[in-house]
Amino acid sequence: MHDVMRLIRARVYRRARELPPSLRRDLENYLHRARKAQASRTAVGARTQDPAYWLLLPGWLAQRGVGAHKRPQRVLGDVLWGQYCLYLAIRIKDDLFDQQARSKNLSIVADGFMAESRRAFEKYFEERSSFWSGYQRCIETTNAAIRQIDALQRADTTSASQLLREYAKQSAVFKVGSLAVCTMSGSGEIFARISRFADHMAIASQIIDDLQDITEDLKQKRLNYAARVVLQNAKTVPQGASTILKRIAGGFLYGDGLQTIFGEVRSRLRLAGEALGSLRLPESSAYLRSYNAVLNVLEQHLHRERVQWVFGREA
Repeated sequence: MHDVMRLIRARVYRRARELPPSLRRDLENYLHRARKAQASRTAVGARTQDPAYWLLLPGWLAQRGVGAHKRPQRVLGDVLWGQYCLYLAIRIKDDLFDQQARSKNLSIVADGFMAESRRAFEKYFEERSSFWSGYQRCIETTNAAIRQIDALQRADTTSASQLLREYAKQSAVFKVGSLAVCTMSGSGEIFARISRFADHMAIASQIIDDLQDITEDLKQKRLNYAARVVLQNAKTVPQGASTILKRIAGGFLYGDGLQTIFGEVRSRLRLAGEALGSLRLPESSAYLRSYNAVLNVLEQHLHRERVQWVFGREA
């Protein structure tokens, strides 16, 4: 699967070289910053799985259906390419909405990737196929959730559970590749399970992202799920904690927020496994075990950081 990811990324850069110079420059700069940001996130202590579950899942499901085609690897490659183009289109639009990216050229680039995604799936689905209604519904659900999450994170009265529900909706576009495989193989009846799995994985992944993005989100005047949980579970407030960031820091050091956060992530991973039930996807079980192992490393890292800070401060 890592080979597939290298091929997909290489294909993205080939597409970039086909663009007019100004668009190519802005896209390449955007991709470079994204990869640099991802690399810095891994330095926090540990990373969850790469490739992401939403790129692996169509391959797991392919054993149930894509193999019926004459050229299964090509079919799967097209499905993953369509899924990845859709991801890039939404990701770029989201970053423009958040003002994490500012070039107007990137909006044009995003529209191009959206069109490329449709072309990839048009090879296998006629206009009247039920796939397209699901495809469009996923895009609309994600776009609505992106704006709803922004509003919720800026509101004082938002509950943590509200955010988790929207986190699942925000990742709806990540179901498209799996929807394609299920539709091709006539296994539409199992998609409800796949959808539940994806929802729980999306929530788990976003919680980890929130944990690492607290400071950045606060700069945007947004209080994400992890920040809210830490504040709610803070046992003491440090002297002079006049800002939310200081209160959050105190909550990390002296509260139970981290335990609550990691407990929620583990609960979502368990529910994700249960959602697949008897589908007999051994790769998913291995993936979840690996995810949990990496989660343990990250939690231990953050716990050591907290202990070292407290004892250093006491000394």
